[in-house]
Amino acid sequence: MPTSVAACVCEQLTVSCSGDPAQVSLCHCLACQRRTGSTYGIAAFYPRENVRVAGDATAYTRPSDSGYTVTFYFCPHCGSTVYWKASRKPEMVGSPWALSRIRRFRRPLKPSMSNTGIDGFRTCQQVSNVISLRLRRVSL
Repeated sequence: MPTSVAACVCEQLTVSCSGDPAQVSLCHCLACQRRTGSTYGIAAFYPRENVRVAGDATAYTRPSDSGYTVTFYFCPHCGSTVYWKASRKPEMVGSPWALSRIRRFRRPLKPSMSNTGIDGFRTCQQVSNVISLRLRRVSL
């Protein structure tokens, strides 16, 4: 069974996830843009029983655009977010896809869902393995 290991920048906090992710999602809400410093964040979600955490973590909980809370766990030394738990998916643990050091999967990973927020982005559409973001105008 493949194992993916996500680590913070200083490698003090690690998360080992066994097996393929149950879900890979792409989120482009404003909070994820701020968290990643990018236009979106890619997350791999694993069943909680397949996840092992090692090291010290500090938690930060915030409401999501859907109204559920999400608790992010980050390294108290370097500040990297390494994993999170969403209250709407209590059986899953999410981890930033970019932090994975080992990527051995049996099948190509494609986003299985796209989250969108109230900040003006529409859902991603996957066409012929290409993800295109459509921007819609929002009147302020």
